[in-house]
Amino acid sequence: MMEKKIIFNENQPNAKFNQSILWPSVIKLPENTWLFDINEILKNLKDENGDSKKARSMIKYCIEILYKCAKDLKTQDQCFLIMSTLFYRYWMLEGSEELLKLDTERIGLLLLTIIITSCKVTENHRKTYAYVETVLKRTNPTVTSATVMDKKKWYIREHLLNEEMIFLSKMKFDFNISNPRVYLDSLFGYYTKFNIDNEDSIMSDDLKFRKQFGIILKDCKSFMTNASTQPIALICDGIDFLQFSLVFTAYHFNKTNKFKPSDDNFFRFTKGFFSRKFETVLTVEKTEYISKVLYILEKNFLNNKTNKGEILLELNKEAIIDLINPSDVTYEQSTEDSEPEAKKQKIDDKKDLYKSILEDICGNVLEFFSGPVHTSNYYAQHIKNDVSDEYLDHLRKNILSTYDLDAKINSMPKV
Repeated sequence: MMEKKIIFNENQPNAKFNQSILWPSVIKLPENTWLFDINEILKNLKDENGDSKKARSMIKYCIEILYKCAKDLKTQDQCFLIMSTLFYRYWMLEGSEELLKLDTERIGLLLLTIIITSCKVTENHRKTYAYVETVLKRTNPTVTSATVMDKKKWYIREHLLNEEMIFLSKMKFDFNISNPRVYLDSLFGYYTKFNIDNEDSIMSDDLKFRKQFGIILKDCKSFMTNASTQPIALICDGIDFLQFSLVFTAYHFNKTNKFKPSDDNFFRFTKGFFSRKFETVLTVEKTEYISKVLYILEKNFLNNKTNKGEILLELNKEAIIDLINPSDVTYEQSTEDSEPEAKKQKIDDKKDLYKSILEDICGNVLEFFSGPVHTSNYYAQHIKNDVSDEYLDHLRKNILSTYDLDAKINSMPKV
């Protein structure tokens, strides 16, 4: 009798994923097909006349409605990120022209479908009437007649199921979304807890790192929520965006506190911080690329008061390398068969392309107002002795719990 050979054992130190054994070759490995180039996204903003103002105004209105409804329903943090992702996927699929053709009832029905689907994806369920009441209240703020509201409810009752089926089919039933907030809580949640296991090698970071990283972690959560109002989910996957957010908030922490790489207080990620938690560590080039693309998105979509602006362009390769331990620094792999001249030409083309994108940025940006921060006093009392006054002021404006950011909803844009 032939001895059975053990092909894979997860307890073996060198065990690797074998696609042909553990995943049938007839089934393709899942890939995120909802990632686009920045040029495609900017082009999708324009209507048939080449104007993007109406489309941006409509997107602003829809994102604010989703944000307000998420706050009213008291959903979890990660639920709003799913809402924003699904809306931008729908917009990218249908285009600005189709979005502008929707009337008030159809827009409300679309947003209601997105909210319900997002709550199902995150298993953050509510009663159906709660969804309907919240969306109607936000999409019809001036309607006071009970008769008119009842008619709108009957319209939703007759069309909701069909609208949901259409939406699911348009999304290709692909709701396996990498949510950066979920990964952040699951991977680094222990830094905010008191029951620290010092015997764990991952938990044996020095006390200075734990203290500083706890502050950066809070800043990172609010940064991801604010950045998700832009179509960043169409640029990079959730895992990549989480790694970028950690690097950027660390850079912003050092910059605001005026810490230099030679200073003892300069925050730097410990050895193996990324490689022990992420299967694929984000490269230096891609980190810089996401930072610059996010700046472009901020200029073309929602002009939030919490936008980072020019500081996103300051996060260059040198700054990234200063923050990451050499063991985690990775670079893009260049093809071996490319000639030096061809490589140089390719790099120059990318520079020219990015320069042209910056020149095409429209100056007429939208406004997205933020309300008072209710948790600022708490953070101020706990970290006021460890950071500068400038960074403390930044925390008062940006560090917030689930949905303390209040968006002022303007009237429905004319279409």
